[in-house]
Amino acid sequence: MVEHLVEQFKAEYKKDVTGNARALVRLRAACEQAKRTLSSATWAPIEIDCLLDGVDFRTAVTRDQFEDLNTDMFCKCMEPVKKCLGDAKIERSDVHEVVLVGGSTRIPRVRRMLRDLFGGRELRKDINLEEAVARGAAILADLASRVPDSDLLDLFLLDTTPSSLGVEAAGGAMAVIIPKNITIPISRKEVISLQSDQKKSVVVSMFEGENVAARDNSLLGELKLSGGDGAQPGAKRQITVCFDIDADGVLTVYATDKTTKRRHQTKFKDKGQLSKEEIERMAEEAAEYIAEDAESRERVKAKNLLEEFLYQKRRAIEVERRKVDDALSAVEMMIQQVHSDHVSCAGKLEDLERLKRSECNTIPGGY
Repeated sequence: MVEHLVEQFKAEYKKDVTGNARALVRLRAACEQAKRTLSSATWAPIEIDCLLDGVDFRTAVTRDQFEDLNTDMFCKCMEPVKKCLGDAKIERSDVHEVVLVGGSTRIPRVRRMLRDLFGGRELRKDINLEEAVARGAAILADLASRVPDSDLLDLFLLDTTPSSLGVEAAGGAMAVIIPKNITIPISRKEVISLQSDQKKSVVVSMFEGENVAARDNSLLGELKLSGGDGAQPGAKRQITVCFDIDADGVLTVYATDKTTKRRHQTKFKDKGQLSKEEIERMAEEAAEYIAEDAESRERVKAKNLLEEFLYQKRRAIEVERRKVDDALSAVEMMIQQVHSDHVSCAGKLEDLERLKRSECNTIPGGY
């Protein structure tokens, strides 16, 4: 509404209010008063003496005009309600009562949108809107201070994780260890399979976000586990990853190699956490690409299955190859004996025939 009146003043008097901070503050105060008036009246006058360069500004705003100017802001008010229901996994029909809190809920358009959102359900209007907000702030202040002999010591303020936390698993998928909206403090662990590099070490990458592909989320940090003497380059390793969030919101990540028993840990404080705007942006992106994420999930699953199948085949071929190598060694040794002993008797030839038959049975495919 302020922007609309600025344009109206500019069109009528060829003067720009935005260049004068004092005039802009007065105009904003008049709009705030008009907003409150329009909650109970169908129109509101705006009268400002000497707004800019001695010019008096007189105009009026109707309720319909006010609602049209702020439709996008009213729609944004509904998004937190929908998100709250979605995060709680509650259907709109399961809500018993809708309680209005805060002065902006007096706006008729907001009330209509809320009523429509909940299928025409009647709204609770018997609570003092400003007093409810003040009481809530007082309760939070008391819980934070934990004053002795307080009447609110039996209440608890519960914090939750704003977004999912996990690690990058095989194929680049996001292995969620702590989902979003989980009450803290909390500690959870999972066993994941990771492939070591040519230096026999494994890197555990930790992410925060809702996307299926780990690299599409926000990277918190990495832990590197060295392989030790018994590790093979490129081999898959079983890693136990534990995410622990204490009551202060400090995240500690432990990674333990089940083979070598090596363990590393790291901590993430507020500096590494996402801002509210970043969390909202990532949630919007995740919702936008949900179909693409589902396809990516299936692609990663198929890739992992194929990779596991090929590894099994390679192990089987290596076993058979060792049998072939053993059979070839036996044949070579017999050839050397033939050349050195000059076998000529029938008995030796019969022994050789039996050896040939046994060796053919040993080699896969009877080659």
